[in-house]
Amino acid sequence: MQQAERKWIKPVGFDTGVKTYNSLTKQKEPLVLAQERIATWYSCGPTVYDHAHLGHACSYVRFDILSLEQNIPPTVLARMHEEEFKRDMQALRVLPPAVYMRVTDNIPQIVAFIEHIIRNGHGYVTSQGASLYFVDKTNLNNVDKFTDSCILGAQDKRDPRDFALWKASKPPGCSVFGSQLDIHSGGIDLAFTHHENEIAQSEAYHQCEKWGNYFLHSMPLVFCVEKMSISLKNYVTIKTDHIQGLIYVLNSRMT
Repeated sequence: MQQAERKWIKPVGFDTGVKTYNSLTKQKEPLVLAQERIATWYSCGPTVYDHAHLGHACSYVRFDILSLEQNIPPTVLARMHEEEFKRDMQALRVLPPAVYMRVTDNIPQIVAFIEHIIRNGHGYVTSQGASLYFVDKTNLNNVDKFTDSCILGAQDKRDPRDFALWKASKPPGCSVFGSQLDIHSGGIDLAFTHHENEIAQSEAYHQCEKWGNYFLHSMPLVFCVEKMSISLKNYVTIKTDHIQGLIYVLNSRMT
């Protein structure tokens, strides 16, 4: 299959005088915002099913510079870890976002978003089940922003690159965004496929050639030769005593 040509159009607007590495172009680009002194910026949040660890802190501090086994209901557990995460970020002096977006608070908007994508001709229902939707990326311009990879899976996909927007047995797979974004940031491990899919669905919804101008990706924090991760059980939480000591020293020097 012939790959679509990658191209990046420099935004028109306010030049901040800052250059940043843009994952879309694989090089540093001048940071130009649509509005002076205002940046529309979306940053991928944590999956709040356990304590925040240094890998989370590392990512958010970098960008700031530029559970069932507990017998707790999932919603209560999520809110508990969400509030812990906010306190941890405050201790690290990471500026809070203007808005915290929860999937569970925006289900009607997500449903309407998917319906609009289908009306625009970029979504379809597979024959294996009416609850499974995919974005049809074959007729979108400039797909596969960060990689040339394909995703295998359901046998009746129209294209291997198509991805699930909704499954009856799982939470929604899509994210709802505005029509234009200056900056999108997150971990490099989410560039493919999560961030590529966000670009595809947003451009399919808004019928635009370029939805996000700059994609910033943070490399994972390596611990004992492996990426620090909750799933690998090799993480050190921000609340660990010696980490709290470092935070105390950091805050003391900044006050």
